[in-house]
Amino acid sequence: MYIVVGIAVLFISVAFFKRAAGTLNPLKLNMISWIAYYNIFLQCFFSALLVVYSVDDHYQISKISNPASRVMGYWAIMYTMILFPTGMLLASKLFGVKPKILLARYTSSPIVPLSSKRDSYLRFPLYLISVLCVGAVAYTYVMMREIPILQLLSGGDALLLAGLREEVGREFAGNTILRNVFGILLTPIISYIAYCYYRMTNSRKDCIWFWVMFVLSVLILTYNIAKAPVILYFLGFLFLRIYEKGQIKKWVLVGSGLGALCILLVMYSFLSPSDSEILFGLNFGIPGRILLSQSTGIYYSFDTFPVYHDFLGFSSFSQLTSVLGIEPSERSARVIMERFHPGAVDAGTAGVANSLFIAEAWSNFGWAGLLVSPIYVGFLVQTMYVFFLKMKKTPLFLGLFVYFSYKGGISGGFNEYLYHPIMVILSFLLLLILFLSKYLKILKYNVQKNHISSSV
Repeated sequence: MYIVVGIAVLFISVAFFKRAAGTLNPLKLNMISWIAYYNIFLQCFFSALLVVYSVDDHYQISKISNPASRVMGYWAIMYTMILFPTGMLLASKLFGVKPKILLARYTSSPIVPLSSKRDSYLRFPLYLISVLCVGAVAYTYVMMREIPILQLLSGGDALLLAGLREEVGREFAGNTILRNVFGILLTPIISYIAYCYYRMTNSRKDCIWFWVMFVLSVLILTYNIAKAPVILYFLGFLFLRIYEKGQIKKWVLVGSGLGALCILLVMYSFLSPSDSEILFGLNFGIPGRILLSQSTGIYYSFDTFPVYHDFLGFSSFSQLTSVLGIEPSERSARVIMERFHPGAVDAGTAGVANSLFIAEAWSNFGWAGLLVSPIYVGFLVQTMYVFFLKMKKTPLFLGLFVYFSYKGGISGGFNEYLYHPIMVILSFLLLLILFLSKYLKILKYNVQKNHISSSV
């Protein structure tokens, strides 16, 4: 029964996602089709079938104590596969748009400046942010007692590297806002914007600007030897090429996939024994990491809440607990890790069990969160997609579009869709950049006008 229902749901989901995205052609990869292929079909659909039939053979999922959690996880994923793109279609209907037409029009238009012929006024705040990014990346490395990437290259064992990764991540000794905002967040975004300017002007200055930000982006995204961030960063250039030209060639797509696999193989060979079972098995290897590990949090959530732990409600919203006057709690991804891997948590080698947003929606609000969150999150994601497609294709907005095309994935949790500090910061910075560019343009105009008046 499960496989029959699964196949039927898959066909419906594909049809809905195709309408929401405008196309599911892999050569025209976009923000929505990436979520469909990677977050939904690859990371969750296959997992749901393997886990519900108990043929997963995975070291994490084997820790599930209640078999009913496997069944609930299956039905939750099937429900999300239909209701999530339904929320997207509702957004398109509300805004009166057809994503297929919007996407075709966007990709066929050239990259254009925003405020002047060469965006001279806009560049000043962007250069200023670039300088701050340089300082943030340097600051991050200076504040680390040991640099994990150097330990990795020198042959450090997996346990040592796991401890270092946790130390420079959750236990970072420096200012986390400086590292997270100007380092991890803004450095990749500025590199995309710089590349878009280079594509628009083909100037040497923009080329140098891009390469400086590119190197800094790679450094900051590998500071804790995490594998996914740098691979996703490179994926951003694939999105950029598609949004610029409309589509890519098959060999580019295949080459990009093989390149990502090579990076994974190299990093896995450093971080764990390199026999074929470790690299290619469902238990610990790359297939298990992609097909099963990322969805583990869903089954863990049903296995933990509310039997072993009360629903968290708003207590896991660290920014709101003091305002609401409630006792703060760790987010569900950390609570789950503390239950299923207490030894690793005590040893300082465990992080969080991030998963599809429905895991945290259930952990926080139970049935209400599970039933409402797919439509709600789908609506928000589609709203962002439509927003970028309707904007002029300028380096600033194209760079942001590229970043959110892979970073706007739905595997980070549910809390971000209720309150996201990073989105608030980005929105503020975007408005500040636009305001400063407008102010500089007006200032220059007034100076020139006064000069002409005094000359007369």
